[in-house]
Amino acid sequence: MIVELRTYTCTPGCLPAVHDRFINDVLPIWHELGIESIGFFTPADEASESLTYLLRWHSKAEQEEKWQRFLVDPRWVARRPLTELNGPLVQTVVSRFLQPTTYSMMRA
Repeated sequence: MIVELRTYTCTPGCLPAVHDRFINDVLPIWHELGIESIGFFTPADEASESLTYLLRWHSKAEQEEKWQRFLVDPRWVARRPLTELNGPLVQTVVSRFLQPTTYSMMRA
C-alpha cells in the first residue's frame, strides 16, 4: 500500500468552489472508478486557501492507471471547464507518495 498526499493551493477566494467541485463532481467519479480517498483537510492554524487530501493505492501502477482513467472520464472532461468559467480554481498541485512504516496504524 502507498498513500498519495496531494496539496492544492487555490486561487484566492476559490476554496469554497474547490470544495463544491469535489463534493458534486470529483468524488462520485472517483467512487465509480475505485479511487479511495482517506481524508480531506484544510489548515487549522492559519488562514490558507489550500486543500490537502490523501488517497490510498495498492501500487504506483494502480495510481497511474486509475488517475489516467479519471482525467479522460467524459463526465470530468465535460464538467471541469464549467467549474472554471471565471478562471482556474487551483494555482498549484503538489503530490507526494508515502509508504507506511512498520509501526504505522496504516500498514499494508
